[in-house]
Amino acid sequence: MLYQAQSQDYDQSLGGEGLVYPQRQLVLSLPFAGKVDTVLVKVGDAVRAGQAVLRLDPLELSLQLKLAWDELTAAESYLQAVMTSGNSTAVAQARQRYALARSKYETLQARSSSFLSGNCLLAPLSGVVAAVNIVAGQSFSANASLLTISDQSRVVVHAKLPLKALGLIHTGQPAEVFALAGPAPILRGVVLTIVPRADPQTDTFEVWVVLDNRSGALLPGMSVFVRIAVKGSMLGLPRLAVLDLDLVPAVFVVQRQRAYLRSVHVIARSSARVFIDVGLHSGELVVLVGLADLDNGQEVRVVRIEKD
Repeated sequence: MLYQAQSQDYDQSLGGEGLVYPQRQLVLSLPFAGKVDTVLVKVGDAVRAGQAVLRLDPLELSLQLKLAWDELTAAESYLQAVMTSGNSTAVAQARQRYALARSKYETLQARSSSFLSGNCLLAPLSGVVAAVNIVAGQSFSANASLLTISDQSRVVVHAKLPLKALGLIHTGQPAEVFALAGPAPILRGVVLTIVPRADPQTDTFEVWVVLDNRSGALLPGMSVFVRIAVKGSMLGLPRLAVLDLDLVPAVFVVQRQRAYLRSVHVIARSSARVFIDVGLHSGELVVLVGLADLDNGQEVRVVRIEKD
């Protein structure tokens, strides 16, 4: 008994577990060493952009700027001194020293004007204080992590989906997200990114789903489940017609009264149907009943052709 392959509509739900990450998170640091006078926030506090979060020791701050200025003026004086020496190597080295000193001083000034107001370090974005790595009276080194601010109003879920579903997912596709622990509302987002890398150990690929989280239903680090509905039209076959469905899918195609084994690619499936996108053409006849004992190239006698 044969079945004639033909295009059919499919409606499938794909899903996988994932972890929640804030879409924006910033670790605050300064390009110079200093000392904290007062910590103005604690972990869990909501802050707004421009709000003071740390008060710095004014003497330490002015000292760092003065040291950078002194280094710049010393480099400039040295450059002027060697310009008349005629030694091109010394002049090149002096110019490099001056350029580095100038860049350092200008960076200090720019960072100070961007993130400092008076002696206070300001939050560059609105969010929640996720970490405080310093206490009042403590000194810090240049570029040391002082505190972390996380904007949790929008989050990104990094979800793992079966590799077989790769061709069904695209950016901008609607997705549903709900927490695995305890009752939680179903939140709606969209596929932001499909990471172009497969995990060979789990046969999955990673999808990033972005969604609005102003309700605070999801927390960074939370385990969630992502569900994506996919619809389309593809060549459909009854499940009985496909061999090794979960390993190396294949069908017996009948041509001129002989059955030939052919590998196919399954793009979607339902409880009763399998949908093929590669390896089979519309109108071709595949063996539906009697394929268990067939050999490749074996002659067959067709008793019936099934069509939907």
